[in-house]
Amino acid sequence: MNVLYAYGEQRVCKDASDAGIDGILAVDLPLEEQPEMLTPCRENGLCLIPLITPATPEERAKRILKNADGFVYYVSVRGITGARHELPHELKQQVSDLKKLSSIPIAVGFGIADGKTAHYVGSFADGVIVGSAFVKRCGDGSEGAFVKEIRESLNAAE
Repeated sequence: MNVLYAYGEQRVCKDASDAGIDGILAVDLPLEEQPEMLTPCRENGLCLIPLITPATPEERAKRILKNADGFVYYVSVRGITGARHELPHELKQQVSDLKKLSSIPIAVGFGIADGKTAHYVGSFADGVIVGSAFVKRCGDGSEGAFVKEIRESLNAAE
């Protein structure tokens, strides 16, 4: 958020909108400071994508979901980002519980390592977010094959 604040909330939202961007994922924006970005986002037709984690209490999740638009980024695991080959057993239930609180789409990220984990998450979430595993593939030149693997796995999950 410091980079966005330094650039200026209104300016970053206008420039992002002008560039064709649909939303802003501000991972370190606390709920209590959300209005500072929410207003310029909405004025410029952008979604402000909130994050919810397994450690987020239900009452706080309800407050986050109240102003959410676009989708919610659900962090699948506690800890740091990175590809994993096994996700928590309770993940499916956690996403199901969130869906009971709001009709906004829930996209799950953190730990999506391959087609297998994408398929699993795609079977119950509205979206799958792949970060670290994709960046790793960009480094070794296999990103095209990796994207194809993820897409085919998600098609099979539908």
